[in-house]
Amino acid sequence: MKRLFAASAVPNEVAANATGGDDWRLERLLNRLPKRVCSTVRFVRQPSARWLRIPTGALLTVGGTALVSADRWAVDASNRIGAVSR
Repeated sequence: MKRLFAASAVPNEVAANATGGDDWRLERLLNRLPKRVCSTVRFVRQPSARWLRIPTGALLTVGGTALVSADRWAVDASNRIGAVSR
């Protein structure tokens, strides 16, 4: 019974660092980046950087939504101005 639990007790870092089949493509892309950007991306991809990824993802989602909303508002406003001048 102890062996069963010992085999399944794998730390998250070890499981997360296991390379998948498509990781070679990402590694190749990362190697083409400038060193500062590459080191930042590698840091953010580590399991210990979860505290950074979650708020960043939330902020990017809110910012992207706001950007799309502002763009739609600008297009609607320009269409209304164009309709008045015709």
